[in-house]
Amino acid sequence: MATQTAISLAVLQVNWDERKKDYLDNFVPIIAECVRLQSNEVVSTGVLKTDIQSRFGLNIPASAVNTILRRLRRDGYVYTKDGIYYRNNKTLSSLNFREVQQSVIRMHDSLIADMIAYCKKEFDLDWSPEEAGNNLLACLKENDLQIISAFTSGTLIPDTVLSTKAEKYYCALYIKHLEKTMSGSLDYLKKLVEGHMLANAIFLPDPMRASQKFHNTKIFFDTSFLIFALGYAGEARAEPCTELLQLLYETGAELCCFPHTVVEIIRVLQSCSQRLQQGKQTDAFGTMEYFTERNFTDSDIQILINNIRTSLESLRVSVKDKPPYEPKYVIDEDALGKALEEEIKYHRPQARDRDTDSISAIMRLRHMNDYNFIEDCRALFITTNKAVARVSRTFFHSDTQDAFIPPCINDYSLTNLLWLKKPLKMPDLPMKRIIADCYAALQPDEKLTRAYLSKIDKLEQEREITEEEVFMLRYSLEARQTLMELTSGDEEVLTNVTIQELLQITKEKVLAKQRAEIETQAQQKIKGIAQERDKYKWLATDQSKKLKKATGKIQELTALDRTKNEHIILRAQRISRFIAYLIGSLLILGLILGSIFVFPWDLPGFREAAGRYILPICFVAFIVFTIVNYITGVHVSSIIRTLELRLESPIRNVINKLTA
Repeated sequence: MATQTAISLAVLQVNWDERKKDYLDNFVPIIAECVRLQSNEVVSTGVLKTDIQSRFGLNIPASAVNTILRRLRRDGYVYTKDGIYYRNNKTLSSLNFREVQQSVIRMHDSLIADMIAYCKKEFDLDWSPEEAGNNLLACLKENDLQIISAFTSGTLIPDTVLSTKAEKYYCALYIKHLEKTMSGSLDYLKKLVEGHMLANAIFLPDPMRASQKFHNTKIFFDTSFLIFALGYAGEARAEPCTELLQLLYETGAELCCFPHTVVEIIRVLQSCSQRLQQGKQTDAFGTMEYFTERNFTDSDIQILINNIRTSLESLRVSVKDKPPYEPKYVIDEDALGKALEEEIKYHRPQARDRDTDSISAIMRLRHMNDYNFIEDCRALFITTNKAVARVSRTFFHSDTQDAFIPPCINDYSLTNLLWLKKPLKMPDLPMKRIIADCYAALQPDEKLTRAYLSKIDKLEQEREITEEEVFMLRYSLEARQTLMELTSGDEEVLTNVTIQELLQITKEKVLAKQRAEIETQAQQKIKGIAQERDKYKWLATDQSKKLKKATGKIQELTALDRTKNEHIILRAQRISRFIAYLIGSLLILGLILGSIFVFPWDLPGFREAAGRYILPICFVAFIVFTIVNYITGVHVSSIIRTLELRLESPIRNVINKLTA
C-alpha cells in the first residue's frame, strides 16, 4: 500500500507539471484510470472511492470524488444518463496514464533500493522495500495538512505510521544524505514531496480558492519560528521560514508578533550569551550550535539583541500589542492552559502561559468568530509545535465536524497552504521544508532530553561520573550527536549502560576533535609558513626578473648613450677641425695677401739695382718658409690642433642641446 501511495503522489506531481490547471485536475488521470480498470459500466462514487484506495493507496473523501467525477464528465471520460455516471470506453482507451505510472515506478524503485543500501551500509538495517517505502511515506504523513475539524481525517495517506522514532531518524539521515550528495534519487524524492503537498489541496474547504489573497489578516508567529527565520539556527532552518514570510507578504497578509514573543527571543539570546561564557554548546533551539560554529562572542550576541526589532523589520514582521480584554471576547484561559499542559508537559510554565496568551489574543482579535477560509480570518497564530496547533483545533471545535480555521496552526500547514497559492513562485519550498524537518529530527526531542538529563543527574548523585564528565554530557555538541547515534532519537533505548557508553564515545570524539583542531592548526601554520616562503620566493624571483630587466635596459641605454656621444664627438671633431683649418687657411691667405700688398713691386730692373732685390727676396723666402712651416711644422700645427681641441668641447655642448 505504501508503494502504491508514494507512486500516486509522484504521479500527481507529474500531472501538475503537464496540466497546471487547478489542483483537482491533478486527480483526473488517476481517477480516470481507476474508472477504466473497473469492470462495471456504471460508475458508483462509493465503489470508486474504495477502488482508488486499494489500487492507488489514496484516501480521497467521497465529496472530492464526486467533484472530480464532474471533471471526468467534462473531459469525456464518463457521461451521465438519468443522473448516473457511465464509462466512456473510447475516451478512456486514449489515456496515457500507464506510461506515466511506469516511469514513476522506475524512479520509485531506484529511490527505495538506494535507501535500503544506505541504511544497510550505515546502520546495518535490513529493511524490506515495503518497510523502506512505508517509513519514507510516514515522514510525509507527519506533515499532513491539519487545519480542519478534528472529526475529519484530513489525510490522503491511509494507515502509514512510523513504528519507532528510530525509523524517522534513519529516514532523516537518508534525506540529508541525498541533499548532501545531490544524488539522482533526490529528483524523485522532490516529486514525492511536491505530490504530497499538491494532494493536500483536496482537503481545503474550496480548492478553487487556493489562489485567493489574504484580506485584512494578521499572521502572528511564535518564538521558535522567528528564531529560525532570523537565521539563528542555521541556513537550513531559515530558508523555508523566510520563503514562507515572503509568500505571505506577497499574498496580502500582515506579518506580526506579540511583544512577549520579542521578550522571549531576547531571553533566548541572553541565555546563549551566558552559555558562551560558561563554555556550553547546546540549547533547545539549535542556536548555540550555530553560534559556536561561527565563533560568535558575547558582544556579537549583544549586537543581535540590540538590533532585534530592526532584524524583525527586515523580515517585514512588525510588533503588535495584544488587544484589550473585553468580557464577550474572553476565553477560558485556565482551561486552555490545562489542555496544553496535559498534551505537551511543558518543561517551564512560562512557555505554556505564552502559548495560552497568544491563542487567547488571537480569539480576541477575531471577536470569537469562526472562519471557514484562512484568507478571511482576521488573525492567526503560527507555531512550530504541532501539539499546540492540535490542542488549539480540538479545544475550540471539539463538538463540530464543520471545516474551520482554528486560531493556531503549525508552520508546515501554513507553508503547504501558501505554496498551493503560488507553487511556481518558489518551487523548491516543499523540499526545503522537508530538509528543515530532517535537521530537526536529528536533534534530541524534549522527551529524550529529559530522560537523558535525568540519567545524568542520577549518575552524578551516585558519584559514578565526575563534574567535568557531567558538563561534557550536558553541554557538548559531541554528546548530543552521540546520544542520537546510540538511541536514534528513542528515549526508551536510553539506559545507564548507554550513558556510560555515550560518555566514552563522547570523550573519544572530543579528543579526536581536539587532535583534529591541533592538526588543522599545525597544518595551517605549515601552510602559512609555506605560503610566506613561496611569497618571498616569488618576490625574490620577481625582483630578480625586474633587476635583470632593469640592468638590460640600463645597458641598452648606456650603449645608446655611448653611441650617441661617439657620434657627437666625431661631429664636433669634424666641425672644430674644419673651423681650425679654416682659420689657419685664412691666416695663410692673409699673410699671402699682406705679402703681396707690402711687396715692393716698383723696384727698378735687376740689372740696374741688383742690390735692392736682396731684401725682398729674403722676405719672400721667409714668407714661403713661414707658410711651409705653418703647414708642416710642429709649432704651427700644434697651435691649430690646440685651437681644434678648444673648439671641440663648446661645439659638443651645442650639439647636445640641439639633439636633446
